[in-house]
Amino acid sequence: MGITLDQPTALNQATILRRTTLMLENRLDAADETSVLNLSALELDKFTALRIASKLMENSSIRVLNLSFNPNLITKDSKRGLRAILRALRGNNTVEELNLRGLPLNESDIEALLRLIKHQPHIKHVDIAECNIDDDGAALIIAALQENTSLESLNISSNYFSNQSVIDLMGVLKNNRTLKILTMVQLETTLSENDDTRISVATAIADMLETNTHLQELNVNANNLGAEGFYRVVSALRRNRSLSALCIAGVCTDETYPAQRINRTQAERLALALKENTSLRTLDIGNNLYMRGALPLIIDGVTANTSIWNFSLFYILIDLFERDMFSVALTTLIRTNKTLRTLDLSFATFHDQEIVNLTDALAKNTTIETVILDQVRLSVVDIAHILEMMKSNLTITHLEMSDLNQISFDYIDQRFQMYLCRNQLLQTLLMLEENPSAYSSELLLEVLTMVLASIEQLEQDTKAHTITVNWEQFSKEINVAGLYKKLYDQALQVLARYGLRFETAACINSASIRNLVGQIQVLLDAFNKTAVPEVLSNHVALSLFNPAVSPNAESRNPTAALTEQRL
Repeated sequence: MGITLDQPTALNQATILRRTTLMLENRLDAADETSVLNLSALELDKFTALRIASKLMENSSIRVLNLSFNPNLITKDSKRGLRAILRALRGNNTVEELNLRGLPLNESDIEALLRLIKHQPHIKHVDIAECNIDDDGAALIIAALQENTSLESLNISSNYFSNQSVIDLMGVLKNNRTLKILTMVQLETTLSENDDTRISVATAIADMLETNTHLQELNVNANNLGAEGFYRVVSALRRNRSLSALCIAGVCTDETYPAQRINRTQAERLALALKENTSLRTLDIGNNLYMRGALPLIIDGVTANTSIWNFSLFYILIDLFERDMFSVALTTLIRTNKTLRTLDLSFATFHDQEIVNLTDALAKNTTIETVILDQVRLSVVDIAHILEMMKSNLTITHLEMSDLNQISFDYIDQRFQMYLCRNQLLQTLLMLEENPSAYSSELLLEVLTMVLASIEQLEQDTKAHTITVNWEQFSKEINVAGLYKKLYDQALQVLARYGLRFETAACINSASIRNLVGQIQVLLDAFNKTAVPEVLSNHVALSLFNPAVSPNAESRNPTAALTEQRL
């Protein structure tokens, strides 16, 4: 008798249980040394929940708890499952972020969660996306937000909020002073309503943005707001001065309905709002339909904006008769805007001359660090143009091209990697020059290791004896030996500030830098075995670059709002 996958044997079930239990125990043990406890999709149930609850009551280091996609945690037994974990969290004072995505929460579960948030103000970030929450659950959440003064970010995406629930939520958020991030991607019941209903929802969102002065990030991607709804939301940017990220992609997608397309008048008003707004850092308007001439007007508005770092135009359909207008607007943006850091052109369709125009503009750009050309159909000639651009551009450190692997030219891939390593090296040196005091000895070790890898990558290319730099801060020619000396001297200066001194090597090259890295590692190992000197412990930081010290750190590490799902 055969064994089907639909009916696993008791032996298979036991094996799965043992594997799950082992993974759970390993992650619980690791939680003692890390601030993140990730238990996503581990097939947890009401019994393993008790073990997790016990761990939470005794642990004092966990900051992030991820329970997403474990539907079996939901049980009618109020003493087990998710509610056992929520009760344990009432006695925990360290967890700040709670992820329950994909758990089919009922009203009792939502009430227990809201009681926890009320009594534990240290819980700042909650993700309850894809939790099957309907209007009854939405009403509980809205009522709790009226009183809550601690929650900073909330994700309610892919739930079943009616339009009225969304309107009620916006009404409450008008006076909320603590919520900074709201994500509500694809709220299911807003997808098939009539124009009047869509406009009512969009108007409520716009009214909230005009009144609320504390919300910093709003993601309404994939909600069918329509062209007029899109216009009403973005028009609020003229008066809102707190929002730093607006993701409003995929809200106008019905090709059969002309009124769903953003027209020139709406685009002109958005462009005006963008020219006046000085707080927005991220704008995602991809996957929307535009009437002829509308999109170039919006791009012109971004060009004139002086604050946007991240701009996404993914999956934009360009009218055949306005391709020239679009190309001119895009290249003008790249040539003249001095604040843009990330440009997402995924799924775009470029013709040969448009790629030439794009790469010519990027070659002279001195601010953009990330270019995303994912799922863009690129010919060998197109890639040759992009490769030629990278020879001149010294700021792009991240370049995404999904079709590159399909072409399978190893030497092309190696060249791209070399140029990206070169740019990372130059940007690291610039950071060291601007803010050398921002580095502790431990962070310096990470920097030296990364830069050493970049230098060795350069050495692998026999033609990379010199690097011609045409950059505002580096308007000179630097040879590889010069890079070694610059890095080595800078490292010694930073170490000296912490009372750590080494003799200067007679010959500064990759070997001497590697020796310096090794000496620092030995020193740090010794510190770890004894007491860490006060001068070092006062400079411990979690990130490679310390935003508190660097005035430019925020611009070099833009927000991650664009990483939210784009449906």
